[in-house]
Amino acid sequence: GILYAKDLFRMLKDGMLDGDLKDAQTLDRIIRRPVFFVSETHKIGQLLREMQARRFHLAVVVDEFGGTSGIVTLEDIVEEIVGEIQDEHDTEEPMIREIADGRWWVDARVSVYDLAEELEADFEDAVGDYDSVGGMVVEIAGRVPDEGESIQAHGFELIVREADERHVRRVEILRRPTPSDDESVHAAE
Repeated sequence: GILYAKDLFRMLKDGMLDGDLKDAQTLDRIIRRPVFFVSETHKIGQLLREMQARRFHLAVVVDEFGGTSGIVTLEDIVEEIVGEIQDEHDTEEPMIREIADGRWWVDARVSVYDLAEELEADFEDAVGDYDSVGGMVVEIAGRVPDEGESIQAHGFELIVREADERHVRRVEILRRPTPSDDESVHAAE
């Protein structure tokens, strides 16, 4: 069965659970909702209709051997059909966030073109087999850099702040003066 947190809290509030939860109470005594199982090959449209008809908000997805491969929610299905849905619990962090003058936190999925526009930078020579900032970092480094590793490119320092063995997730970018910028600074002094 399925145990929703709201059901558990309601039972606690209504005094339906005897004594302390540390007692020998078993889950089967408090689980009230049946499980809706679906196969991995279930069609989304059909699953949506079945979940609506049965008034289920989630289903347990099983593989060909009957093992659990995941959970799918009604929201997952609707988002697959209409796109991402923001609700009161979702907090969306900006993909590019300026944290100081000449310094940004950037989600590695950001398009190189969007980054160039945001930073008012010329990435025309940033040509490669990539579209994203993470792809650019990996191509320049020739591998997935470790967290904390720094790369100089296009007048910027790109510091990998979040990464795993397969891809870069977040990059800190600092504007670094180019030689022509240095000359203009010294000429102004």
